[in-house]
Amino acid sequence: MTTDTCTKVDPDGQTQSTGTLTSLQAILIGLVGMQYGPSMAAFGAYLVLYAPGAPLISLVVTIGMMLCLVRVIAYFAHKHVGSGGLLTYTLRSAGPFPAYLTAAALFLGYLGVLGSGVAFLGVFTLDIMTNLGFASVGQPIFQVSVIAAIIVLVTTVSFTGLEFSFKVMAGAGFICVPVVAWICIQYGIVNGIDVSHLWSMGGFSPSAVFTGVVFSASAFLGFDGLATVASATAHPKTNIPRVLTVAVAAGLPFLLFSLIFGSRLAIQFPSELEAGASPTSIMAKAAGLGWLSIPADILVGSGLFAGCVAFQNYASRVFVTMSGVSLLPRFLVSHLDINPTPRISVVFAGALSLIVTMAFYIVMGNNLTNAAIYLSTSISFTWSIAYIVISAVALFVVPKSGTGPLFTLFCAAISFLGFVAFELNGLQGGFSSENSKQACLCVGGVAFVAVVFWAVHSLKGSDRLELAKLDAVE
Repeated sequence: MTTDTCTKVDPDGQTQSTGTLTSLQAILIGLVGMQYGPSMAAFGAYLVLYAPGAPLISLVVTIGMMLCLVRVIAYFAHKHVGSGGLLTYTLRSAGPFPAYLTAAALFLGYLGVLGSGVAFLGVFTLDIMTNLGFASVGQPIFQVSVIAAIIVLVTTVSFTGLEFSFKVMAGAGFICVPVVAWICIQYGIVNGIDVSHLWSMGGFSPSAVFTGVVFSASAFLGFDGLATVASATAHPKTNIPRVLTVAVAAGLPFLLFSLIFGSRLAIQFPSELEAGASPTSIMAKAAGLGWLSIPADILVGSGLFAGCVAFQNYASRVFVTMSGVSLLPRFLVSHLDINPTPRISVVFAGALSLIVTMAFYIVMGNNLTNAAIYLSTSISFTWSIAYIVISAVALFVVPKSGTGPLFTLFCAAISFLGFVAFELNGLQGGFSSENSKQACLCVGGVAFVAVVFWAVHSLKGSDRLELAKLDAVE
């Protein structure tokens, strides 16, 4: 999407946007991009399936951490209006090495988003096929074929461009909200509403809470990019914190609703969920709305499909830009100036999506549901490193600048400690569990990719690090 904007320079020398996008439009774009509608259909069930101990506390802690991070991002966005994102903030405030680490975290996070979108779409697609009577749905070769077909279709549709897929994602995302809400409420009426397990202290422990935070955080990751959207409004310095705060806070009612109604599925139907049935399908049948199971899956799946197309299109632009700043192979940049959609990079993103999804599918024992869940949490383990870095930078920059209020410093400390805590919670088990293995591999992967980025950039003899160009893609 594009917005007609012009720029001016404010009294402190910072570039400022004078675009015509209103704050309400920026907020709506943010809500669509966060995909809270499709998340409402599955979040609660998968959270409890992944981390059954104290899920409500995990969600509240996650919201608190994210709102503190909003304050940190808003502080830097205010200083770099119209010209920034995490990489810009880190590079300008702390130098190249933290920026390499941030770039590596975001790059691996993009791979996780590509894979998790395909995996969740695969779950809903296979469930539709099951309900239609396909006999071979449970066979690994059939599931692999469906995953491959989804990626080929997503890659093909990605050539239509980002704006078309965003519009489809917006339409499906908003339409699925009342349908999913109807199924959830009917499920509650028929089966009763029991929320005692949400705040039961029987499974409470700091470790259980932060394990839940890992999955909960995956519903909010990437919100920082909305600072760029807010910069296109007429009054960016006012609207950036407003848009970021509303985009994060608006997720609470959607996810809380999902948790209240959907979490019981993981208690009542855990085997069905793990076997690959979609939460909406299980809930519709249990609510006496079996006829709605296929339409609901199609509706949610449409939103997921459009989201996959939109993000693959976006990721292709990121990869092209990384190629342009000497972090990825140069062949990706060859069609950037010829076609608005970088075709080679779109195919490259599709290939990465296939590799990542299949790797998790195989590691998780040919279980697509678990692959989708662990791909989501891998995004949290990688992307949170970027949030740790920017929070740490804020802890040093805010006191020195003399312009940041004490509350910003407090929020930076909470954000830093919160994200460090859930990383350490995952790492503490070594390789003793799936969660700890994943944490170790993600953290180690970010460190490795950061070194590779530094080495590649150094070997190519580039004197100037231009990671900030990646932020311009947004």
